[in-house]
Amino acid sequence: MSFLGEIKRRKVFQVAVAYAIAAWLIAQVVDVINEPLNLPGWFDTAVLVSLGLGFPIAVILAWIFDVTPEGVVRTPSNDKAAGTKAAAANPDEDLQPAEKTAPSPDVLRNSVAVLPLENLSPNPDDAYFAAGIHEEILNYVAKIRDVNVIARTSVKRYQDTDKPIGEIAAELGVGTIMEGSVRYAGERVRVTAQLIDAATENHLWSESYERDIADVFAIQADIAEKIAAALAAELSVAEKASLAKLPTTSPEAYASFLQAMAILQDYGHAVGGRSDLRSRIHHHLDQAIAADPDFALAYVRRAHLYASQLNQDPGTLEDYAARHTELESLALADLETALAIDSSIGAAYGALAQIHEFNWRGAEAQEYYGKALSLNPNDPDVLMAYAVFCSITGRRDKAVERAKRAITLDPNSVSGHMWLAFVHLQKGDLKAAVDAERGAVALSPTFGLATMVLGHMERLNGNFDEALIKTRLAEELLRDDTNPVYDGELVASYATLGYRDDAERVFQRMQDAARTRVIPTTAWAIAYLGLGDADQTLRWLTAAADDPEHYIGFFSLMNMKRNRYGYPLLDEPRFRAVRDRLGFEDVTETGE
Repeated sequence: MSFLGEIKRRKVFQVAVAYAIAAWLIAQVVDVINEPLNLPGWFDTAVLVSLGLGFPIAVILAWIFDVTPEGVVRTPSNDKAAGTKAAAANPDEDLQPAEKTAPSPDVLRNSVAVLPLENLSPNPDDAYFAAGIHEEILNYVAKIRDVNVIARTSVKRYQDTDKPIGEIAAELGVGTIMEGSVRYAGERVRVTAQLIDAATENHLWSESYERDIADVFAIQADIAEKIAAALAAELSVAEKASLAKLPTTSPEAYASFLQAMAILQDYGHAVGGRSDLRSRIHHHLDQAIAADPDFALAYVRRAHLYASQLNQDPGTLEDYAARHTELESLALADLETALAIDSSIGAAYGALAQIHEFNWRGAEAQEYYGKALSLNPNDPDVLMAYAVFCSITGRRDKAVERAKRAITLDPNSVSGHMWLAFVHLQKGDLKAAVDAERGAVALSPTFGLATMVLGHMERLNGNFDEALIKTRLAEELLRDDTNPVYDGELVASYATLGYRDDAERVFQRMQDAARTRVIPTTAWAIAYLGLGDADQTLRWLTAAADDPEHYIGFFSLMNMKRNRYGYPLLDEPRFRAVRDRLGFEDVTETGE
C-alpha cells in the first residue's frame, strides 16, 4: 500500500480535520467569553499555543491507535517496507507459510483475492499496463488447481478503496489478500506485491521486482508460485511447466495485448453489444499478433471476439450468410493457430466448446469443455459456460453445482449471477432464479439484458407492477443493442403484462428492421407467442426446430423448449411436439 493509502487506512486525515474544526470552535468560544469574564491578556495566546502544540500529538496518536467497538487499540501494522526488508534479509523466508488463524467456515480453502494494482507509471497513458498486469497475474494463479483465486470482475470494485483488508476479505470469502503496484517507464517495469493474512493483517510475504519489460512474465509466474507456497498449496509438475512458459518474447506485442485487456476490464459485459469497443480491442489484438505471430493468447482473445459478434449481431440481409461463415472461420482459424503454438491453453478449448455448443454439436462441446476444465479448473467463465451447457442438456443438478462454484470464484460478476438465474430457472427453481437475477441487476442496474430477464421473472413471481417497470427500463437500456432477439422478448413481455399497445409498437419496430436486417426465427416465435398468435407461433417455432439457427437466439430457444416463462400456448399438444424437437441429442459425459 502507498504511504498515502496507509495514511487513509489509519484515519489520520479524519483526525486532523476533526482536530482543526474543534480547535477553531474553541478559539471562537475563547474570543466570545474573554471580555465578559475579564480574562488576563495572556490567556488567548496560551490557548492558541496549546492548540497548536496539540495538533502533531493528535496526528501521532491517530497513526498509532484506533478507536474500535472494543475500545482504543493499536492500529495493525501494514508496513510494506518492513516486509520487503525482511524478505531481502532472508530470501527463503517469504516462501514459508506464515502462521495464520483458523479460517472461518465461510472462507474458501487456499483462497486469495488479488486487488487491482496501483498505477505508479509517470505517463497517464500507460495506466493500461497496471490493469493488464493485474489481469495476467490472476490468469497465472488460476492455473493452479489447489488455489482458489477470485476473478477480476469481483475485485475491480476495490480499486482505490479505503475499506480495511478484513472487510474486503469477508465480502469475497477469502483468507488472504494480495495488493501491490506497477510502475512502467521506457523498457523497465517495477512491480511490488504483498500477501496479507485477512484475519491478522500480517504479511505472509512481500516482494519488489524491478526488471526489463521482457521479464514481466517471470515476475507474474514468481508471484503465482509464492502465493501457492504461502498458502501451502500443492503445485504439480505440469502446473510449474505451464507457469514457466513465456506467452511472448516481444514487449511491443505484450503492450498491445494489455491495452486490449484493459478495455475488456473497463467495459466488461458491455463489449458484446458495442461495435466501437469491439473494433478498438480488435485493433490492439491485431497489433499484438503482427508484432509476434506466435503469441497464442492474443489469437485466443481475438477468436472470442469474432465468435461474440455471432451471438450479438446477425448482420444485414445481404451479408448475413457470408458474414456468419467468415466470422466463424476466423474464430476457428485463430483457435487452431493458438493450440498449435501452445496446446495447454484452457481458454482456447473453452472457446471451441462454445462454438460447438452454438452449432448444436453437443458431444463435441462436452469433449472440449472437459479439456478446458482439466487445464484450467478455476476459470469461472468456463465453469459458468459449462454449467449453462449442463442445464440445457438435462444435467440440471450438475449445472447448479458448477454455477455456484463459478459464483464462489467470481461473486461480483453481473453476467455470472444472470447465468446462475438461468440455471436455476432451467431446473424449475423460480425463487432461486429471481434472487440471482435481482443480484445481477443490483450489481449493474444499467445491464439491459439482466433487467429484461428480471422483468420476465417478476411476472412469473406475480409482481406485475415491478415486471412492467423492469420491462420499460430494459427497453430503454437495450435501445442501441445490436441483438434483434431482445425486441421479440420485449414484445412478449409487454403483451403478457396486458400492455398490447406497447407490444405492437415494439413489434412494428421489428417489422421495420426486417427490411434491412436479419430477424432470427427465434425472435419471431417469441414475439408471436406473446401476442397470442398460435398459427404464426407454430410456424416460426417449427422453422426453428427444422433448421435451428446457430448462435443468436440460442438461449431464448432453450427457454421455449422447457417453457420457462410460463406461456399457456406452449403447453398445448401440437406445441409440445415441436418443443420436443428443439435442443440437443443425447450428450455423453466425458472427463472434466
